Amino acid sequence: MGRTSVVAAIVVLAGSAMAYVGQTDSPAAPLDTVGPTVASATVRTDRTIEVQFSEPMLEPGVMNSANYMISGEGAGTMAANPSTVSGAGPYTLSWDSGEMLGRMPLTVTVTDVQDTVGNAITSPNSADSTGINMPLAWWPMAVVLGLAGTARASWRGRR
Repeated sequence: MGRTSVVAAIVVLAGSAMAYVGQTDSPAAPLDTVGPTVASATVRTDRTIEVQFSEPMLEPGVMNSANYMISGEGAGTMAANPSTVSGAGPYTLSWDSGEMLGRMPLTVTVTDVQDTVGNAITSPNSADSTGINMPLAWWPMAVVLGLAGTARASWRGRR
């Protein structure tokens, strides 16, 4: 019977790690030892924030809402951790309740996540954005103060 063996080796030459893995001759390739970072956080709606990482991420940690926290005035009355995380990069953080404060700064901080080769998140592990309330396009009524001090309503949506 023939035997097949798998050889794995890491060789360090002149400060660069090279990985060799396989059953036959393999070309040398740099070993990924750099942890991912938070590339951006973008508020999409009054209860969702999109987070983009610098590289592909590993489940299940990246899908765990406890690994994300928002802070700052823009977070308003929303819970510190999102209700759910969805997507496959970028990831959408969603809240079931609460309200952001419009035009106020907020920060999304991410902990305990890894890239697809197992490197832990490194700095920057947070990103800043600006809170929004319900988008103005959804506000069908605008109250305009009349000259006599009475309130008058006007329609600003489609008919």
